[in-house]
This record gives sequence, C-alpha cells and structure tokens, in this order.
Amino acid sequence: MGNAGNGPPFDLDKALERGNLSSAWFAATEAGATHLDQFLLITILMGEEGSPRYEAAARKFLARFLREVKPTLEQVKTVSEALYVIGDEEAFSPDRGNAAKGMTDLARQLRERR
Repeated sequence: MGNAGNGPPFDLDKALERGNLSSAWFAATEAGATHLDQFLLITILMGEEGSPRYEAAARKFLARFLREVKPTLEQVKTVSEALYVIGDEEAFSPDRGNAAKGMTDLARQLRERR
C-alpha cells in the first residue's frame, strides 16, 4: 500500500548510499520494483551482512543481469565469481572487499545506463 501521502516516500537510493540493508529492503518493498543497479547493491549488502537469503538474491541478480544486459560469457564469469566471493564468509577479507568494490562499480555503470 505504501506511504499513502503520510510524508515523503522512503528513498531506496539514500538507504543504499548509507549501506542500510533493512531500510533498503523496506524501500524496495514499498517501491514494488527495483532497477538492476539497486538490486545489485541490495544483494551486496546481503552478502556483506551474511544474510541467509544472499545466495538466492545473487542468483536472481545473475538471471536479471543475463536478461537485461546480455553480457559476454567473460562478464558473466567475472560477476558470478565476485558474487561468490562476497557471499563466502571464509574468504580472505581483502578479496571480499575487492569483490564488493568491483560489484559496486558495476552497479554505478548499470545506473548510468538507466
């Protein structure tokens, strides 16, 4: 149902900028749909926080990425490997950070394509 005029709508992009998963999740639910870049950022936050729903979100992102971007196999490999590392709690911390940075850069590029 949403906000129904009871104040400003919750801003998904601002929640993502703050890195606040619960606020971003709420805003995405209120919006009913997300852009691919927003969905990727939510997925990254889920991985960083160790959400049990991360792997399902990562698979869903990959499916959307394939449909909406039509990437090369090399790009699919790079993105799927980065998503794997982000979700691997046993991965070396700098590797996880580099993977998250790479996916954040991808989100920026996807946003520019909107």
